[in-house]
Amino acid sequence: MTIKAAFFDIDGTLISFKTHKVPQSTISALTKAKQNGIKIFISTGRPVALINNINDIKHLVDGYITFNGAYCFMGNREFVLSPIPESDVQTMLADAEKRNYCVAVCGKKEVIIHNYKKVFTDVFVNELGVNNVDENKTIANLKGQPILQMTPFFTEDEEKVIMPEIPHCVSARWHPAFTDITVKGANKGNALITVAKQLE
Repeated sequence: MTIKAAFFDIDGTLISFKTHKVPQSTISALTKAKQNGIKIFISTGRPVALINNINDIKHLVDGYITFNGAYCFMGNREFVLSPIPESDVQTMLADAEKRNYCVAVCGKKEVIIHNYKKVFTDVFVNELGVNNVDENKTIANLKGQPILQMTPFFTEDEEKVIMPEIPHCVSARWHPAFTDITVKGANKGNALITVAKQLE
């Protein structure tokens, strides 16, 4: 069986949590794969605006699965665009203010921090190397953009309180400090199948 494409996560896979860089050995391996005709895809929970750490391999990448599968594209061709309903977005924003937690609200083109808390800086900036978010921007800056993901910074117990209130959404937690929330049906597995069909 011929391998047509390879899919790679960013955080902890292509990128070291310690250096926040792509190792030279990985760059060499991806270059060799590309030379052998294999298409290279990024498959990440990161929004497009927060993919700020793969410049060393960007020229090798053919396409992207982003927002945990809610937005997939190759060049200018979009395969998947699955926004969260506005009602669920508003419910989460109101809950964040009521229970006083921070939420990264992820539009197609940019990310804003609603109800900023220090945990965002501790985890996203210091731990994950996300250093390109303007903390002064508000939800108004996302006007006209589909909201593809919300990342609240709270515990699993707090997560259990809000999820029944946003019925069109699912949660995917990979870090104790936060979870990624997308619309139901948007996940990396479904996105991979959709992208694979484009390569047939």
